[in-house]
Formats: sequence, structure tokens, C-alpha cells
Amino acid sequence: MRLLQVLGAALWPPRCYLCGCALSWNDALCDDCLRRFEKAVVCFRCGARLQNPDVPCPQCSKVRPPWQGFLSAYRYEGDIKDILAAAKYYGETSAVRTLVALTSHFWRQPKAEVAVDLITWVPPDPMRLWQRGYDVVGELAFAVGTALAVDAKQTLKKRFSTPPQAGRSQAQRKAALSGAFQIIADVMGKKVLLVDDLATTCTTLRRCTRLLRRAGADVICFTLAR
Repeated sequence: MRLLQVLGAALWPPRCYLCGCALSWNDALCDDCLRRFEKAVVCFRCGARLQNPDVPCPQCSKVRPPWQGFLSAYRYEGDIKDILAAAKYYGETSAVRTLVALTSHFWRQPKAEVAVDLITWVPPDPMRLWQRGYDVVGELAFAVGTALAVDAKQTLKKRFSTPPQAGRSQAQRKAALSGAFQIIADVMGKKVLLVDDLATTCTTLRRCTRLLRRAGADVICFTLAR
């Protein structure tokens, strides 16, 4: 296998997804392009986006989130919007590889607040999974699991297909997702990190978190973008 990788790298050298410069075999973005992604600043307790990490979160007194903690890697703007769209809507597997690289990059720095014994993820819509042929968020979850040396396992299933959530109000999202998810694995007593690619209204994350908690798990959420 190693010989095949060396031959492949010689014949088709990996290129940075954004600028096209030559890379080593296991990379998807060069260091210069990695620096283009702006880190998300979110409240660890409720997940709200913050303008200033030194100012107390104004949302925490208004909402009671179901999760025990919330992390996001990058702000949902610029390049990451395009890469997510390419992976989710245009079947670009190179974009998936780039999202995995961004996820791994974020988790290389230790996160003292995250002590979990299971990684899981928001399950894909069955119709869109069939159309794409791959599970974007599942790939991100396994990247987190590798970085943390923690098992990644699917514990949730989406029972039926729903319309795309983009552009829909929070009320419409809630109605569409009613009864859509179910637990398919034992999580009793587990400390779980729930992974998703993007958080906007957090409607999906709330649904999945509540299911995991009813099944006996403590939940911290992580999204690649916010």
C-alpha cells in the first residue's frame, strides 16, 4: 500500500484544494490557505456566536440548551461555504477530503473542556446519502475520533427524508424534523461528542442532542462551521 501511495504521489502529486500548490501525500490544504479560515468564536455553554470572547454571552440567560458544551471551528463565510457546498451538493470528494483536513487541523490543539468516550454524528438524510454516495458528517466524525483517539460510531438514524433546511425558518425546520431521528445504539452512561458540519439555527442539533440525552448520554456538540 505504501508503494502505491508513493507511485500515486509521483504520478499525480496532491494539490492544495484552494490554490493548487503541490502538497505532501496526506495534505489537502497548504499552510497559507489554512490561515485564510477565520476561527469561530462561540459560547461554550449555549453555542451562540460571540463577537468578543471576553464579553459574557448575552444568550445564556435566555436559552437553556440541551447540550453540556458547544464548540465550532470556523466562521461560516468565505471559502468554507464554497467547500461545504461542493462536498454536499456537487459530489466533489476532494472537497470532502478538504473538510476532513480542516477538522483534523482544529482538533490538533488539545481541548481541555472536551473529555468524551464516544464520537457520533448527525445522521445523513437517506435520499441525499443515496445521491451523494458518501456521508460528509460521518467522515468529519471519524477525523475527530482519530485526532482524539476515541471511537466514532453511528448512534442515530434519520428515519425519512426531509426537504433541505437551507432558507427555511426555525418553525419550518422544527416541523420538518418532527419524528425524523431515532437512536440505534446504546449510549447509556456515555459522554458523547455529537458532530455536525454546520450550525445555523441549531434545530437539528437540538433534536439529536435531546434523543441522546433521553437515552442516557451526556452531550457536547461540535460543528465545523458556525
